[in-house]
Amino acid sequence: MVYLAQQPRISIGIPTYVRTTYIGTALESCFSQTFSDYEIIVHDDTQDESIKGIVESYGSPRLRYVQNTPPLGLVSKLNDLLTRARGQWLVILCDDDAFEPGLLEELLQLAQAHPYASLLRSRNRLIDEAGRELTLDLSWPEVLDSSSFLERLFLPGDRNIAMNLTGMMFRPAQLQALGGFVNLYRAWHVDRLAWAQLGAEGPVVSSPNVLCNIRIHEGSITSGSIPDYGKALESDLVMKGIVERLIANKLAVATSEAEKQNLHSAGTAFAGYLARHMSRSLDHGLLAALASPDAGKQSDLLNVMAQLNIPSFSTERAYRVLRHLPLWARKAAVACIYRYKQHWFKRPAKRRKSGA
Repeated sequence: MVYLAQQPRISIGIPTYVRTTYIGTALESCFSQTFSDYEIIVHDDTQDESIKGIVESYGSPRLRYVQNTPPLGLVSKLNDLLTRARGQWLVILCDDDAFEPGLLEELLQLAQAHPYASLLRSRNRLIDEAGRELTLDLSWPEVLDSSSFLERLFLPGDRNIAMNLTGMMFRPAQLQALGGFVNLYRAWHVDRLAWAQLGAEGPVVSSPNVLCNIRIHEGSITSGSIPDYGKALESDLVMKGIVERLIANKLAVATSEAEKQNLHSAGTAFAGYLARHMSRSLDHGLLAALASPDAGKQSDLLNVMAQLNIPSFSTERAYRVLRHLPLWARKAAVACIYRYKQHWFKRPAKRRKSGA
């Protein structure tokens, strides 16, 4: 029998919903850890017994299972994990990802070596459905101060780490005091916003060892459609306010020119990130409007684009041409473009998981 302390050092939180294919692998990667003082909380929105049966089959005292009726949604589950976690540290594990055996032990050693760290991570390996390696993400310096971390956090994907919820270790009480995970449309920005808020509080420490496996599959790839562009843009603007305030607050207390320069660079990088995201929202909004018989929707979107000063994107000119075609031709063109976008998102060079 495994003895589990009332207050384990580390809590592992696994938010899940319906997906049974990989949950066993995720749990096995927890049980294989070389560090033993941890608990696992499986937070499940599934309304049948499929996930519950898998979890209970392990019969482990480390496991705590929570079933939500009605479903809470991802961000509400993440915030509830902040309250339920008994450990000093919390590590999120998405239900299709997996840890290497030494992850918890190494991150705790780094936490002991850097007691003021607010966020700890290892390098990630992106894998496919069968667990085969696709690519490794970038290696960061072992310690980044807040300004250096914020400078890097919003860089484009090919210059950044694989951004994800899985594998980041932090104090749940600290994130809870900062307001928790921010609940935006389709859980957009949930990981990046949380890491920005925590990273602004203290150093961010990274292990160069590859100890996290992030699975890329059809169900995890960023969606090729955005049903409600209005909510999408609203979420982007909420994030804009949060991050700009965060950077401004850091600038107000910065004591060195290097720190100030890093924070100005962070602001520039964030502006680029937000522009890319808002362009994407408008891209998909315009695409959906092309298939609508209401021509006014297309004009409204173009007006929004001008009002918010959203940069032009590569497909905008094509959409402006297509909007003059008859409806049947527009619908056929939209179907072709959606197929192309889905293929494009699945290319290995562009594979990234959504924060949702």
